[in-house]
Amino acid sequence: MDENARFTFLLVIVVVLLAAASGQTQDTPVRTTSSGQIAGFTSTADGRTVENYLGVPFAAPPTDSLRFAPPRPVQPWEGVRNASVFGSECVQTSPGGPMSEDCLYLNVYVPRQVGQAAALSVMVYIHGGAFQFGSASNMEGVDWLAAVGDVIVVTLNYRLNVFGFLSTGDRNSPGNFGLMDQRAAIVWVKDNIRNFGGDPDSITVYGLSAGSIAVSLQMLSPINNGLFSRVICESGTSIGPGAINPRPLESVRNLCRLMNCASDDPAAMVSELRAADPVQLTNAAATFTGTPPLRYWTPVVDGDFIPEDPLHILQSGALENRDVLLGSNDDEGGYLYEDPRFLAVDNVEAVKSLVQGLLPGFFTEVNQTWRICGDVLEALTYDYDMWNEEDPASLRRSLIDLYGDFTYVANTVQKADLYSKRNYTAYMYQFAHRLSYSPLPPGVGASHATNYNFIFPSSGFLERATDGEKNLMRTMMTLWSNFAKTGNPNSPADTTLPVDWPKYLPSTRQYLRLTDTMSPGSVLSNLRPKHTFFWTKTAPALDGRTCECQTCTPGVTSGAITFVGKTLMACVVACLMSYMYNHFPGAGS
Repeated sequence: MDENARFTFLLVIVVVLLAAASGQTQDTPVRTTSSGQIAGFTSTADGRTVENYLGVPFAAPPTDSLRFAPPRPVQPWEGVRNASVFGSECVQTSPGGPMSEDCLYLNVYVPRQVGQAAALSVMVYIHGGAFQFGSASNMEGVDWLAAVGDVIVVTLNYRLNVFGFLSTGDRNSPGNFGLMDQRAAIVWVKDNIRNFGGDPDSITVYGLSAGSIAVSLQMLSPINNGLFSRVICESGTSIGPGAINPRPLESVRNLCRLMNCASDDPAAMVSELRAADPVQLTNAAATFTGTPPLRYWTPVVDGDFIPEDPLHILQSGALENRDVLLGSNDDEGGYLYEDPRFLAVDNVEAVKSLVQGLLPGFFTEVNQTWRICGDVLEALTYDYDMWNEEDPASLRRSLIDLYGDFTYVANTVQKADLYSKRNYTAYMYQFAHRLSYSPLPPGVGASHATNYNFIFPSSGFLERATDGEKNLMRTMMTLWSNFAKTGNPNSPADTTLPVDWPKYLPSTRQYLRLTDTMSPGSVLSNLRPKHTFFWTKTAPALDGRTCECQTCTPGVTSGAITFVGKTLMACVVACLMSYMYNHFPGAGS
């Protein structure tokens, strides 16, 4: 054996050993797609073989003239394409791996069946990251959901920040390209999943945080009618703060001033930005991606993909009837304990100052500085019992609550209310398990996104999780996959499930509190009614009376920044309604 042959042999041995150590086997399954054949690999999760197909292109690279344009069909290839490595991440400021504008790839995880089996339901996951960062290329544990849930799981990349959401508010650059990418991936699944053993008529679209906002917008878009059956929304909705950019053209002009564009004409600006270096462009755009409403690169109401304000669609617009599972965590704002600005809060005035920089809504512009409306600021310190509080720890605790309620909880409850009033199927949860190895201080519950590992368990989570946490993980995977299969998390029936999860109805407003000690007593009702009412009724009334709404499209409102009036009478009515709601909960149903 010559030197080259010996080296090649040793390299193969090393690859085999590394694959075995990671749970990857040397099985090389091949599947056929509409663009050509792909060869993946298999992994083992929970003792079951799962086929992995990574880096599968679902659209043409959105480069050159296709930057700031809807996705185009992928070009077919000849032969068998290698689908054993992830595609590049989309361009962003802090990638977890190689990045490129050529990033429209998806990944398919198929639990291997024994013998002739029925077609599998499909879960399409859209990652979060504030629409500014993130990727499907750094996800662990996806094969666990496929194996335990007996479903096909698809994850995907989509264009982010300025590449995915630059909008001039007209045809020059309508925006929402990231949402269009997501839709193109779902269409790919619809067209191809049968070749992987999947059921194209049983597709659930699922997301967390900004991914959940995206899922909420996908379900509202009329161009998606008939494309998927169900949605799962975790900690984010289309009617939450920061979901919609109300002034996209101004965003582009501000970026162009920074980039020294030669013109402020929309067509000329788009042409210059289309030719810009991608890294320079994303770094410049990141200047404007702070706390909303300064977060410019988000979806817009374009009259097409998003035809009108999301709240109007939920209230009275045409909306396809899909099953919905949605919820939030019990301490969404808990991660603020890692923010030095938060830890410095020691009096009410410090609370007010920090709120100015935290709350993504209820702002007005004074001397080019964003300020929260004064009456809203005073009212929230009263509503959260901070107005005369002197203990710094209690003030910080209340600040955590109000941030989580405003950003995630109130609009989730509002969506559940509106959706169920249409007599559409909805199930609501509250994830309330604090991680056993949480670095946050005692007393902090389940902060934002800590539920992620209970559906997509990382290797670190599996090593450190308690038996109770692993049981909760399996329970949640079963509930989520049951819902994907039938629209009912309780079906197919499973004796291992600790509780029957009731539908969310306007008359009962029941939800399931997810912990590692669930029982029938985990079914509760009327989640945080006082503070939900404040953010969806009282605060908007005060905002509408005292401030020009700079976070809304003219004549349009959204979620927690809804107008219920611009007069003193509106505020009086809101206060009376709040009293009734808090003392007679049935009045708010």
